[in-house]
Amino acid sequence: MKRNNVKNVFKTLGLLCLAALLFGCAGKEPDPSSAAAPAVEPEPQGAAPVSAGEPESAAGEGEAISNAAPADGNTISANSNTLSMRNFSGPLPSFGVYVPELDPANYQKIDAAVMQAMEMEPHYVRFLSGAKSFREGDYDRAIAEYTQALSLKKDYAEAYNYRGYLYGERGDLDRAIADYTRAIDLRSGYTDAYINRGYAYGEKGDWEKAIADYTRVIELEPGNASAHNKRGSLSYQKGDDDQAIRDYGAAIKLKPGYALAWNNRGNAWYSKGDLDRAIADFEKALALDPHFAQAYLNRGNAWRKKGDHEKAAADFAAAERLRRE
Repeated sequence: MKRNNVKNVFKTLGLLCLAALLFGCAGKEPDPSSAAAPAVEPEPQGAAPVSAGEPESAAGEGEAISNAAPADGNTISANSNTLSMRNFSGPLPSFGVYVPELDPANYQKIDAAVMQAMEMEPHYVRFLSGAKSFREGDYDRAIAEYTQALSLKKDYAEAYNYRGYLYGERGDLDRAIADYTRAIDLRSGYTDAYINRGYAYGEKGDWEKAIADYTRVIELEPGNASAHNKRGSLSYQKGDDDQAIRDYGAAIKLKPGYALAWNNRGNAWYSKGDLDRAIADFEKALALDPHFAQAYLNRGNAWRKKGDHEKAAADFAAAERLRRE
């Protein structure tokens, strides 16, 4: 019996070596979901899907709000925790193996025969292939792979979330929302899908539905400063400055070093005509991030409105200098 166990171990190790050779290693990356962006939000950014996110986008937390033209950014959230060794159905040795090396999304070639020999579920093979295409920017192929994964596993919430993000990137917000909704129907606590759907609703100008989705995220994750900031930005865009200030304040309380939230709350104060509080918040944002060009621009607008044209000119010059760097 012991001899058979040893034989099985060597057989498994040989299979792993074969997989590495056939895949053509291109480096060690912990998770194909890193191709997507963290979760949706605006910060002098980068997102996407969102998740999708943010398939944060795409990457980062979003765009800064400007007191000249309100805007909020995008990221995607494709939960990186959803891809793990749980997805491999076959037995694997626990010694001497660097787990990410077993993830086909980390290799130049994807060999279906090898992955089948590893007893990997067919839907997961297609999902990994989609994640690889996503990371490489081949969205058409990624959508096709996610669609194939869904044909093999109809209750695959992650595939709906990722595909929804790609539809959103193409500007097809209705199809994106439909996919996010399906993901949420399959998993009621799927915060990334709520974040991504909220962003898509915001892009369509449906503020109430967008706010409802971020409210749900906050219910699920009360300590999510980014969700408070995003909901505040949506309230700001719909003209509810008081609610925006409350949400930005909550974000700041949860994350005192959150320069974006300080900037955004400053704009809400500016909108209400409270220039002193606005300037104080912009100054805090700049103390936290001296390279925050939008905050200089916003503070410059506040100084100009107060009639201090010298300070306004200095802030505008600083903003322009940073944007050129």
